[in-house]
Amino acid sequence: MATNQKKLDNLILKLSTNDTTLDTVNLANRKLNIHDLQNLVKALKNNTVVTKLNLSSNNIDDEGVALIATLLKNNQSLVSICLHDNNIEDKEIRYIADALKVNTKMKENQLDLDLACNLFNVKRASKLLGEIKILKNDLDLTDEENEDESNDENKGLAKRRKLRLR
Repeated sequence: MATNQKKLDNLILKLSTNDTTLDTVNLANRKLNIHDLQNLVKALKNNTVVTKLNLSSNNIDDEGVALIATLLKNNQSLVSICLHDNNIEDKEIRYIADALKVNTKMKENQLDLDLACNLFNVKRASKLLGEIKILKNDLDLTDEENEDESNDENKGLAKRRKLRLR
């Protein structure tokens, strides 16, 4: 475990120094904690090299999405962000939408934003995000429900929502 943390710390150091060999950062399914996200966001805030960031499957919570929203407000180079399968809810979608409204550079570059398999209301999210004219392509919406809601394992689980902005 310490080795993984050391690798992450080294990556964050490289990101903060604008290492030109790092244009893609894939931290999918790494169980990032809030401290890791704080350091990552700080390192990427002024990074001009990284264009693709994958944070899928990290169970990023409300505080983590707020940090990512701060990154989206400030970073000028990201063109692809994957937040797939992070249990993002309605409130967090507003953080993302508000952040994207103020980043004029992203409006020029357009953004590939993957929010598939999260827990927000698809119609509200598409309305919020559809108003922002920085998305690369149209909204691709799918609303998935648990197939067998009577199954004890699925009782009480929220519907899984898919929203992919390409």
